[in-house]
Amino acid sequence: MLSYFVTLIAIIGIVLNIRKNRICFLAWMISNSYFCSLNFEQGNPAQAINFAVFLVFSIYGFFEWGRK
Repeated sequence: MLSYFVTLIAIIGIVLNIRKNRICFLAWMISNSYFCSLNFEQGNPAQAINFAVFLVFSIYGFFEWGRK
């Protein structure tokens, strides 16, 4: 059930991004952190690394959008 909620947070992040709202990156930080740890826990390191990279990009995007 938690995975569905976190997926909803990621989708909200997409909607916020479409509306050019910087908070989208916070939503993605939450969802990417969760799915990264979940995939490591479930023994799927390739997918976990994918979400870890997305997490780094969401942190970078948050600060990069803040400079404008």
